[in-house]
Amino acid sequence: MKILFLGGNLARTLADWMESQGEEVIYREDKITTDDVKKVNPDFIVSYNYKYIISKEIIECVGGKAVNLHISLLPWNRSYHPNVWSFLDDTPKGVTIHYIDAGIDTGDIIIQKGVYIDEDKETLKSSYEILHREIQALFKENWNKIKNGEIAPQKQTGGGACTTREKALNSSPSSKKKDGIQQSENLKNSITEADLRIRNLEADDINDLFDWRNNPDVRKNSFNTNPISWDEHNKWFETMNKDLNTTNYIACWEGNKIGSIRFENKDIAIKVSVMLNPDFIGKGFGSKLIKVGTEKFINKKKINKPIIAEIKKDNIASIKVFQKAGFKESHVTYMLDLSESILCANR
Repeated sequence: MKILFLGGNLARTLADWMESQGEEVIYREDKITTDDVKKVNPDFIVSYNYKYIISKEIIECVGGKAVNLHISLLPWNRSYHPNVWSFLDDTPKGVTIHYIDAGIDTGDIIIQKGVYIDEDKETLKSSYEILHREIQALFKENWNKIKNGEIAPQKQTGGGACTTREKALNSSPSSKKKDGIQQSENLKNSITEADLRIRNLEADDINDLFDWRNNPDVRKNSFNTNPISWDEHNKWFETMNKDLNTTNYIACWEGNKIGSIRFENKDIAIKVSVMLNPDFIGKGFGSKLIKVGTEKFINKKKINKPIIAEIKKDNIASIKVFQKAGFKESHVTYMLDLSESILCANR
């Protein structure tokens, strides 16, 4: 059977497993169109950690044979960060495999499983990993039945949660301790630097950076405000990756790419540039990304130059983020005192 596997973080291993079972797998992480699907002509679509909405027209291309793997006990906690919201809202935890429809995680349920999380022992990160292990195991156990349509789907009824939590992310009520997880005034304060994972830039990050760079808010705050074409972006990405004087990192949280940080070795200083995934702007990640990314860079490169951030004077939000990360004003440039950074890294 030809499978179009639409994936993201943690998904590649499951796609590889499907190939080992004899399936013909076409793996994609970029945004697909109806024409893309028609060219592939798959028998089935599997979506797992895929960050783009799959249109009704794409679903129709495979006659509705499209399933999604979601780490919540649907209908609870649809959409983004279901594990986080299960703790914040004190809702059931589990994993669900469901058909994809025109909504967001609203399709008929094929199979699901409640998962017990020891909340006095597990963190958000470890519980996230547990849920992904559970859903991969559930999928492997039932794949043959799923592809052959041997499991009768069930409509989603009862329970439920909002599919859009943007306002809640910035206004969650405080609580002392809930479900064994320390809660703070809002999600901004519950995220720590230890929650972030910094890795080297990879080839398949090119599409994410293209989307981030062309976000209106990102372009508005850039020194060059013009939209960026794919050809321009592709050349920039290739040049940047080959430049031995440039170091690029991607920051991840809860399996999501939340931003990038770049260090360029200039004559008298290191220039740092940061770009957040627009979905995570204003949620407390900026200064933490800068701190963790800069510490990693300093420890790895053993530099002896100041690190500077060039910021437009009217970009107050970025100025505050760099200040919070330890940078100090120097005219229109924000500079990190290298001795302080090394001292912090050696503690």
